[in-house]
Amino acid sequence: MRMNSAAWLSALSVLAMMGNGCSGRTSPRRSAERRQSGLTTEGLYQLARSLDSDKDGLSDIEDNCAVVANANQLDSDGNGRGDACEVPPGGMDLRVTAEANPKTVFVGESVVYSAHLAHVGAQTATRVIFQGTLPEGSTYVSSRASQGTCQLFEDADSLAQTFACNVGTLVAGSTVSIFLTVTANKAGWLLQPLEVLVMQPDVNSSDNTTSVAVDVSR
Repeated sequence: MRMNSAAWLSALSVLAMMGNGCSGRTSPRRSAERRQSGLTTEGLYQLARSLDSDKDGLSDIEDNCAVVANANQLDSDGNGRGDACEVPPGGMDLRVTAEANPKTVFVGESVVYSAHLAHVGAQTATRVIFQGTLPEGSTYVSSRASQGTCQLFEDADSLAQTFACNVGTLVAGSTVSIFLTVTANKAGWLLQPLEVLVMQPDVNSSDNTTSVAVDVSR
């Protein structure tokens, strides 16, 4: 299935800012610079419309198969995925699992979320991005991955903070571990959503997302 517009904008946010050499926490000054440079939702949408990865004359966001040239956009079964991108048996399949340590903390203490990304399919996955929006009531401390680079960025419109790791290419059978550390700021539940984005269609996208909850006490 081709990536929807929201996923494209999220992925482009990561790739655009990493490409511009941004790293670490986004300051108010950097947020202002991002607004001036057009890295708003509308700016990212326009950027998406300008990309044509497979050089077939169709922008990635409109192309039903953005990684294989298919100007004719054939879609024999009408499932929204171009014939050129139909996944053969044993295709690309990424799986996400995660846990938190500790699972119960007090306000002011830190939590480490450990996520594990496994490629259990047969085809190589490219332009893999792992990300998660930080839950309300938490403060970002750090993030790192066993492959690729991670950073925190802030949406110029909503100010929501997302950590993202540009993992890159994963061959069949490979695994990557990602570690996110946050500080709990208020009592309640910290529910951390996590997801993986990838250019190619995934034969089982149901395991591309997960979430981990931590109980925070006063």
